[in-house]
Amino acid sequence: MKKIIFLLCAVLLLLTAGCGTTQKEPKETLSVGLLPLTSSAPLFIGLEKGFFKEEGLDVEPVWFGAAQPITVAAASNTIDVGATGLTASLYNMAAAGRPVIITADKGREVPGYSSSVLIVRSDSPFYRLSDLKGRSFAMTTAGSSFEYMMGRMMNREGMTPEDIRFLPLRSLGSVMAAVKTGKADSAVVNEPNGTKAQRAGWARIIASVGDSLPYQTSAVFYSPAFAQDHDRAVRFMKAYIRSCRWYYDHVLTAADRKSPDYLEGIAIIARYTKAPPADIMNGLPWIDRDGRLMEEDIPSQIQWYQKEHLVTDNIPQIVNMSYWQEAERDLL
Repeated sequence: MKKIIFLLCAVLLLLTAGCGTTQKEPKETLSVGLLPLTSSAPLFIGLEKGFFKEEGLDVEPVWFGAAQPITVAAASNTIDVGATGLTASLYNMAAAGRPVIITADKGREVPGYSSSVLIVRSDSPFYRLSDLKGRSFAMTTAGSSFEYMMGRMMNREGMTPEDIRFLPLRSLGSVMAAVKTGKADSAVVNEPNGTKAQRAGWARIIASVGDSLPYQTSAVFYSPAFAQDHDRAVRFMKAYIRSCRWYYDHVLTAADRKSPDYLEGIAIIARYTKAPPADIMNGLPWIDRDGRLMEEDIPSQIQWYQKEHLVTDNIPQIVNMSYWQEAERDLL
């Protein structure tokens, strides 16, 4: 273990100092809105490994505290690309004539690779989801992916949304603080936040979302203006697919967890999420090796939101796989 920690420290030093490799000078700048979560790992890796620069793109991360503002920023062309959870707000904005264009996977829930977990305070009497009936649940905003995950898991337990009090608190930081201080009884949080809170001793994970609810949690989407810039949109997607492949091959499914590539990948994710490497290792999210979207899940999400009166009717087509398809062909 000491050897692994030493190697991780060495990799982090290299990342801080810069690799010293020669990159093609970026010609065009584009902005990507995202959250500092492990599901953003391919983007972090693409930035550090120079995959975007090799496509002549200077990608500038724009950090947010919740998913909804990212969607708003992309729909209004304030940022070029959004990378975050799929929410009721995204679908409602599309219905109102302000759509974003969903293009690729950015994290999904699958058994054994959950990127989201249900937490309670470690000193609480709650050990399973059904124990939370009549209690409170903190989330960022109404119609967020957190409400969707909790609602769908409750449905599987024979519960309804009326069985829990939903508390919209705007930001992930506020959600974590509410559970920690006892102002809320529970929350679904992204990794590495759940593992980090449990290791700190104040939280207990009582369920992993992926074990009961396989679904497309988050996605990469384009602003309307950026989607019209076909050349840059495809070049961005080529770099993103390469980043997904590197993450999948060298981190997510790595056979040797002492290999330089694995340790480098963990160190990159730890640097951007500001989480201990050990927490990253224990909460790696599943992302398709080629960044392919689980397209068939989008209508299921819309139907659930509509059933709960969180999304209006007449949602236009907002998935466009053509950028991904062309980029993948170019990489063959």
